[in-house]
Amino acid sequence: MAVFCFTAWQVLILPGLLTLLPMKYKLLGRSGLKVSELCLGTMGFGTEGGWGADAAASFTIMEKFAEAGGNFLDTANIYKLGTSEKIIGEFISSRDRDFFVIATKYSLLDNTTNPNASGNNRKNMMRSVEASLKRLQTDFIDVLYLHIWDDLTPIDEVLRGLDDLIRQGKVNYAAISDTPAWVVAKGNTMAELMGWSQFIALQVEYSLLSRTPEHTRHLRIHEGHCTYLLDEERPLLTPNLVRATTVVGTAEECIEQIRRLEAAGVTQLVVLPGLGHQEAYAERFARQIIDRY
Repeated sequence: MAVFCFTAWQVLILPGLLTLLPMKYKLLGRSGLKVSELCLGTMGFGTEGGWGADAAASFTIMEKFAEAGGNFLDTANIYKLGTSEKIIGEFISSRDRDFFVIATKYSLLDNTTNPNASGNNRKNMMRSVEASLKRLQTDFIDVLYLHIWDDLTPIDEVLRGLDDLIRQGKVNYAAISDTPAWVVAKGNTMAELMGWSQFIALQVEYSLLSRTPEHTRHLRIHEGHCTYLLDEERPLLTPNLVRATTVVGTAEECIEQIRRLEAAGVTQLVVLPGLGHQEAYAERFARQIIDRY
């Protein structure tokens, strides 16, 4: 399911579009969370950097959006140095908090006090969430996104931290942004096996100019595992985006399974060497699959 994110200025410029067409609600990813099919991006809430909407204009934008039935607000700890979250917090403090679905993000540097004030690590995650809760003036975040993959933190550390926040009631759902598909597939497979909360949504650049999500076909070697992504003609912004199927066996067995699964429409596979293969042989094993397939 795709949810389209509009900027604040588009809400002001195209108010007629929001009032003439009834807002529809869709389930976010594989969750039961109902969100408006238009999500309001709030990166421009605040005037830091010499541009953006001040608090009064931001309130007007959110009022128009809510009046049209919009309930999905997207922000981040780093947007306007935290001002975006503060404005949203002030807005919802006098309104029905449960009507709104607030998504925010962590990862990017929002202060220079210590070396762990950025990144996907658990320490930064917990610190960032506590600060976002204060700025948003709320007890919980509906959707918490990992903002961008740092290529450093183990995915299990990320998932366990997000699961702990969900169990604590500080976050309702986990999501991920700007991260390679093979990392998302590996993470959700691990979460399913461990009984942790899975990513319900992925936020990536997708537009008329950027069609990269539609054209993925490569094999990535990481920690002895091979992730094989199959082409598909439709965008990857579908439920299949976060479904992974594991293929285990010899190169010949994997090729046979890959062909069968590809015909069935599976778009993401985690290919593991059969028993007896050591991690040092993972790349050679993966290359055999590529060459023969």
